[in-house]
Amino acid sequence: MYHFSMFHASHHIVPVPATKEEIEAEASSVETVATRLCCPLNIVLDRVVLTSTGVLLGCWQVISGTDPITIRARLQNVLPHAPEKQLYDAAILHTTFARLLGPPRASSTELKTSDELQFFHELVNRLNSQIRGFKEAT
Repeated sequence: MYHFSMFHASHHIVPVPATKEEIEAEASSVETVATRLCCPLNIVLDRVVLTSTGVLLGCWQVISGTDPITIRARLQNVLPHAPEKQLYDAAILHTTFARLLGPPRASSTELKTSDELQFFHELVNRLNSQIRGFKEAT
């Protein structure tokens, strides 16, 4: 089973340090919310995109199950240290696969900026052809 984040209990703007016990309590709360949902969330990977800031995102479509907005609202209620505002719209369901921190290192010759962009576009296209349409039931 593939796991993705439905709700951020902390983010880089307002980090929330937590002890092992606090993390375990939050995990238990999340499990309780998931158990009480009326039906599993069935999703399919629509596409992978590379943002202008270097984030490789998986964009999901909900096929059936409880609306992500409802799930997030319930999680907000059981996670006491959660940020008041999530970074993204509550209806958006995505996975951050990677965050690029710099340009690729060329082995023998330096790549020009346009070559780097083409390199990443080709990688994203290849990734899309391999994993697009992946389905998950949670």
